[in-house]
Amino acid sequence: MKKFFVFAAAAAALVSCNKNVFQGTGSEELYGSISLGVNAESEMLVTKASTSIRGEQLASYNNTLTKIEAEENTVVWDHREYSSITDWKVPAGTYSLEVENYTIEEAGAANEGKGAVRVLGATTENFTVEAGKTTDVAVECTPQNSRLSFAADKAFNSVFSSANVTATYDTRTVELGTPAQTQEASTSAYFEPVTVKWTLTATTALGSKQKTFNGTVALQKAKWSQVNFTTSNTDGAINITVSVDGEITEVVSVNETIDPTQSAE
Repeated sequence: MKKFFVFAAAAAALVSCNKNVFQGTGSEELYGSISLGVNAESEMLVTKASTSIRGEQLASYNNTLTKIEAEENTVVWDHREYSSITDWKVPAGTYSLEVENYTIEEAGAANEGKGAVRVLGATTENFTVEAGKTTDVAVECTPQNSRLSFAADKAFNSVFSSANVTATYDTRTVELGTPAQTQEASTSAYFEPVTVKWTLTATTALGSKQKTFNGTVALQKAKWSQVNFTTSNTDGAINITVSVDGEITEVVSVNETIDPTQSAE
């Protein structure tokens, strides 16, 4: 469920306190205020359900405010953090506003390099701030990057030990460790909507032979893709089925004895 967060503009601040731009450009009567509301999703899920950002996270959101003028637009705030904007009073005029929680670089570096959801939103049309009045502005922020995760069934962990998966795009490589046993607990990384290469290396539990799996995933904007490793035991042969979003991409036979205490179904 989404939440709607409303932030009241500063109503009693003096013009001299507005250090963003426009200092000394006119009298107090030429200024109006902005009251900003942000509606944002903070996660990408397989289902249609969504979660909303927590209120305390909004302090770090970046705001870019542009004054629309006939000859040349003027950037009032260029990626200014919400917490640093002490005065929402601006000269009367026409504006556009963009809001985001991370830049592309910041989103990729977050969470020790695993990344984070990057959301972005902008006013659907320019709005007018009138002198002496407060203008309500609503911005809808939506995910701009992609989520990629890896999961393996219990039988996979019976056949293999020391499993480690990495995801790579360009010069960025993310170490994700052992694939989780459930979709919900899977280790995730966040990338822009690009084609990511992945590699999983694992050692057979009994034979101590190393096996490597490789593949690619074409990520889509605002979508969660998951690579699944499923183990089956057919006529004594162990097969590892690699699938992405339910579509089988590879079946590999492994000469290894499966732990009889684990299910291979």
